[in-house]
Formats: sequence, C-alpha cells, structure tokens
Amino acid sequence: MHEERAKILDMLSEGKITAEESEGLLKALKEKRSGRWPVLDWIASLFGAQAEYTEEQDWTLDGAGVSLITAQTENGSISLCGSDQDQVTVRAWKKVRAPSEEAAKEFAAQVQVHVERQGSEIQIYKEHPKPPIGIAVSVSYEMSCPRKVDLSLHTSNGAIHIHQVDGTVEAVTANGAIELHGGAGQVKLRTTNGAVRVQDAMGHVQADTSNGKILVSTDRLEEGIFATSNGAIDVKVREGNGPVAARTSNGAIHVALPTGFSGQLDARTTHGHVHAGLPISSTEEGRNRLVGQIGDGGETTITLRTVNGSIHVRGQQ
Repeated sequence: MHEERAKILDMLSEGKITAEESEGLLKALKEKRSGRWPVLDWIASLFGAQAEYTEEQDWTLDGAGVSLITAQTENGSISLCGSDQDQVTVRAWKKVRAPSEEAAKEFAAQVQVHVERQGSEIQIYKEHPKPPIGIAVSVSYEMSCPRKVDLSLHTSNGAIHIHQVDGTVEAVTANGAIELHGGAGQVKLRTTNGAVRVQDAMGHVQADTSNGKILVSTDRLEEGIFATSNGAIDVKVREGNGPVAARTSNGAIHVALPTGFSGQLDARTTHGHVHAGLPISSTEEGRNRLVGQIGDGGETTITLRTVNGSIHVRGQQ
C-alpha cells in the first residue's frame, strides 16, 4: 500500500497525472483497503502501459518596454533565463498520456497555449477541457527574457528554475523544487513539497517550503528570510552585512557568515545544541541557545530557530 501511494505521488510531481486524478487514486487505495474497488479500470489505465504524445510550440516577441512576465501552468515545469537581448522567447511542451496514441493526439489538439503581450506585460498560460479519466496532461515552459524584467511564475506540479534575472521574482509551486541562480532583485520563492536552492543572488530573498531543505550560497545577500517545516537550512554568505532569519521545525540550521561580520545573534533550538565557530560576546548562553554580539555588534540580526535539530554558526573558511 505504501509503495502504491508513493508511486501516485511520484506521478503527480512528474506531471503524469493531475492533482484531481491523484486525489481519486489515493481515495481508491483507501477503498481497496476497506474491501471496495470501484475504479479498477482507471487504476490499470494509469499504472499500465500508456501512449504519450508530445508537441512543441515556439514564440519570439519584442522585449523592448516589457516590465512583467507572468507564466501559469498546472502540471509542468517552468524554466527561465535572463539575457542581454531585447526579446522574449517562449518554448512550450504539451505532453499528453492516454491509453492509446490516437486518444493522446486527439486531446492534445484541445490544449491551447497562449503567449500574449498587453502593453508592458507578457502573459503565458494554457487552456484545455477537463481531461477524461485515464488521460493526463502537462504543459511546461522554457523562456528567455531581458534581465530587468519582473516575473510571476506559478505551477502546481512541477519544478521552477530561474537564472540571471535582476527584477522582482515571485515563483510558486506546490509539488516541485525551486532553483534560483543569480539576480539582484526582490525574490519570493514558495513551494510545499520540494527543496529550494539559491545561488549567487544579491538582493532580498525569501524562501519557504513545508517539506524540503533550503540551500543558499551567495557572495552577497541584502536580506534573507528562510523557513521550512521538515528539512535542514544551510546558508553561506561570503560578503556583506545583511540580516538573516532561518526557521525550521525538523532539521538542522547551518549558517556561514562573511569574514568581519558584525551584528546580533539570536539562536535557539528545543531539542538540539547551538554551536558557534566564531567569537560571540554572549548575553545568554546554554546548551540549546546562544544570544549575543558578533564582531562590533550593530543592528543587523541573525535569527535562527529550530525545534528538532542543532544550530551551527561559523565564519567563512
């Protein structure tokens, strides 16, 4: 039963079934456990051999004057890279799985991807009828755009990858990892089931997940706010004096601060230890807490909280 449940969740995260279909499958497993099995054919069609049809579409738009790009899908990944060119390119992949190739192609014809410019905004979204039982649809995007453009990227089941964008970024998914490489704007990253990775971002970064780790490695961070429920948090900042707040319920917290950092540390855990690998002028110290001044002090705060896990704070090596 546990293997079947795990397979259903894997199919959901890979976009092979929709969220609605996954709910139906999980419900069917419960009915099987209680002796009722009304959807055997549906289960067989989803887990058995299927035909898959993939179709690709491309668009190129003038990027001059574009200030915002919004992209929305439900089952599928989103990948975007900033560039020095004044144009926006979009590549969309429609993928349909069905019991037969004919059925897959027939439904793919009903899946419409829209790429529209309205003033300074480009909107990317998909439309299709509700898939019948046994058919799963995913639509993924791969894009490039000018670096200064603001982004609003949303999917339900799929990963999001963002590279070298200096505008404001909002990226949201429910089941999938989020990765951000580079950039200097204000960033909000949110997933429910998946890890969040940030590398070489230089602005204000907020990252939230419920089930997954958060990994941050950057030269300079103006501000970092990181939270997860089940997962570790690892933050490495090589330069600067920006504040950091990290919170998890089940997981360790590791923070590496820049050489010469000055500020205030407030680190507390319930079940674990607090370890400091740099000089701290403590005002409150115990096995599971450490509060005090780092370097010359100042108003910059490093606030770290976990319930089940240890906290490690050190300087750059």
